[in-house]
Amino acid sequence: MKKLLLFIIATVSFISAQNNMRRMSADLNCSTCHSCENPTKSNPCLKECLRHEIITVHNSPSDGPENIILNFIKTKNDLFKPVNFSHKVHSEMAEMSGGCTTCHHYNPPGDILSCRECHENDRARKDISKPDLKGAYHQQCLNCHRELELNTECESCHAYNSQVSLKSKADAQKTFKPTGSHKTVTRPAVLTYKSSYQKGSVVTFHHKDHIDLFGLNCTQCHTSQNCGDCHTAKSLKEAKPVAVNKNSDHALCKDCHDVKGNSCNKCHAENVKPGFEHKRSTGFDVSRFHGDLRCTQCHTKGFKGLDPNCFSCHQGWTPETFRHGKTGLILDEIHVELDCENCHKELNFRIKPDCSDCHDDKSFPEFLPGKKGTIK
Repeated sequence: MKKLLLFIIATVSFISAQNNMRRMSADLNCSTCHSCENPTKSNPCLKECLRHEIITVHNSPSDGPENIILNFIKTKNDLFKPVNFSHKVHSEMAEMSGGCTTCHHYNPPGDILSCRECHENDRARKDISKPDLKGAYHQQCLNCHRELELNTECESCHAYNSQVSLKSKADAQKTFKPTGSHKTVTRPAVLTYKSSYQKGSVVTFHHKDHIDLFGLNCTQCHTSQNCGDCHTAKSLKEAKPVAVNKNSDHALCKDCHDVKGNSCNKCHAENVKPGFEHKRSTGFDVSRFHGDLRCTQCHTKGFKGLDPNCFSCHQGWTPETFRHGKTGLILDEIHVELDCENCHKELNFRIKPDCSDCHDDKSFPEFLPGKKGTIK
């Protein structure tokens, strides 16, 4: 009898859904979603969803409310109270998993729409292509909380109504207590990982250098993450070790580093590697003339190496425009009239000047074509 009843309910629900789809299709044209005249299962030729054309201006967590009451149609027999949703905490975490669009996934430029703008309050809705408000809330919350808590009970977010019989006094007092703001995460200076590579099992990641020197933003590395990536299940106060995956970490680094072009010992070693120092790490000493510059003033298109020749950046240098005294050598009246290549062969400024074109018995630096000055 029970199986028959369930079969009847399922059949009625199916027929109702089919009728709703027919009513919806009367107002739709196939070309709204399909680019071809006869779409098939193997080749549906679906158009890109209009959602991808929506531009959402990024909002910081501080721009939104601290807490929101998530509510929908209630009846007098409702077992649970609405949810006090800690919006600020979740939006701070969402910075590393897609930002506002994690929940507000359909927004006109510059606006953040509430869930009610798209999801109907009534479960018996005409448009069944998207969930009702209650379904949308649960779908958003459960997807993440299942990964963190494994089992998600109603009491995890809801408090019981006082009108219903309670299992215990503790259930009556149980409610979600928002924390206001996510605890500030301390940024580590250096992280070391143990790998299975026998010729160099230690991988050193200078976290602080990547942020302060190279200007990386947290979200460039930390993407698609949720609470469960950093915390143990059912305990947001307890941190867990970060799992390291060989393939994913290599993929992450290769956005900036040429993983294939470098040998393994570029990152792998027997001991902890020192941090980045421009002269030691690249062979180019920036301390003399470029020490006050930000990295991005020279590396405008990433950090994959530059031509060390001065003219690769300073293409406008001429004897008339370049003040040689900035190098610490003020040229005398004779040499100041010469072209750069008379002393700097092939305009290579990384090797010492060559005096042999004019002088058989003089060489640099024993002979100076002027006087020493202060490097500026």
